[in-house]
Amino acid sequence: MLCVSRLEEGEEGAAEGTEAQNGATETKTEEPIMTALRAQGKESAMEAELRAAKERAAIPLDVRMQRFRDMLVEKEVSAFSTWEKELHKIVFDSRYLLLTSKERKQVFEKYVKERAEEERREKRNKMRERKDQFQQLLEAAGLNSKSTFSDFAQKYGKDERFKNIEKMRERESMFNDFVQELRKLEREERLNQREKVDLNR
Repeated sequence: MLCVSRLEEGEEGAAEGTEAQNGATETKTEEPIMTALRAQGKESAMEAELRAAKERAAIPLDVRMQRFRDMLVEKEVSAFSTWEKELHKIVFDSRYLLLTSKERKQVFEKYVKERAEEERREKRNKMRERKDQFQQLLEAAGLNSKSTFSDFAQKYGKDERFKNIEKMRERESMFNDFVQELRKLEREERLNQREKVDLNR
């Protein structure tokens, strides 16, 4: 038993030594390949930069800026992010080199500012639309001045128009405003009825 285990240990040690030698050999053979790839990458980058410089000279600045902006839109660059975080999305696109480094950042900053405002406007419009739909639900629900929010929520809780208003507090507030208006209208109606009765006497 003892001899067998020593023999196994010897084999394992030999195997580990072979693996270490293979790893060293692989590293030695990989080094020239990696060096060649790096050199090729530098050449490609230099060639791309030279082509871009020629394009920059031939294409008017406003056209290049528009193409760069179009790229930002296509790559879905976030309006609430930073240049550094979004760079990986755009750096390999040929339009990236249409502008100088300074121009790229200027166009990016302008795009982000405009897009953020657009997104805020879209969000406001969407919220307004959802509130209008909730209002339509209130009108269609056949409510009266004695209706309660808990009954309304139980009956219409699965309706998309109900669920689209995310906060329960906001739903309840809109419901209460609606019922308050109904009470006011009912009071006015009762007053009108009394006045008619008084006039007929």
